[in-house]
Amino acid sequence: MTRVAVIGAGPCGLGQLRAFQQAQAKGAEVPDIVCFDKQSDWGGLWNYTWRSGLDQYGEPVHSSMYRYLWSNGPKEVLEFADYTFDENKEREVIRETLRVYRDVCGKPAKGWLSSSLRCTLNTVDIIAEEGLIFTTDLLNDDQPYLIETRSGKKIVSIPYTSEVNDFTVFMRQGQDVDGAFKVFKEQFDWLYQESATSGRFMNIGLHPHVIGQAFRIRALRDFLAYVTGFDDVWFATREEIAEWYLQNHQSHIS
Repeated sequence: MTRVAVIGAGPCGLGQLRAFQQAQAKGAEVPDIVCFDKQSDWGGLWNYTWRSGLDQYGEPVHSSMYRYLWSNGPKEVLEFADYTFDENKEREVIRETLRVYRDVCGKPAKGWLSSSLRCTLNTVDIIAEEGLIFTTDLLNDDQPYLIETRSGKKIVSIPYTSEVNDFTVFMRQGQDVDGAFKVFKEQFDWLYQESATSGRFMNIGLHPHVIGQAFRIRALRDFLAYVTGFDDVWFATREEIAEWYLQNHQSHIS
């Protein structure tokens, strides 16, 4: 049998081990696995922060912001959220979030975006079981697609974007308002060209404290003025796209 060596038992290594464990539980043939780590306590910094928010000396560490599933902190600090290995606790948090949404908005939510995109391997299964129909956590396509879940309920992936995103464009790339407009327009023009044979989906990640600045807002205004000049572009919500795709996906992927 094939033998797999996982080097390092930090977040990535533990994530791989967990993936193999879940695959084996579903009946998949799993190779012989050995994990090497130079630390005596598997999990490294993550092992401390997700459990207690303290390092091995009892001192607070920056990554303790991930003691809970959602955070506004830099997700580069840690690779897995607190509830990666506690599905019941993750479900509790999701249910509470959906309850608050329903109470505030007056209607049930239809989709899900994990804060800082920090979903776990169980998130899609949980939200399907809770009655949602789409997720935006996966950033890997310019088209919606179906995700199979353990309950048999379909979830539509309608990707968010961290690239065509005001924070990335302005804060990380350092674009000015004209540069940002060029990024938005280039993304649209290319996808529009590709959509001649199969529809494409475009979104822009926006944050009020970024795009909402007076010296930046023109990039969005000019882009919307440009796109509305096309009479065959659908300005849809993710909910509308998900509902449409559930009814029409057979003609996309069978």
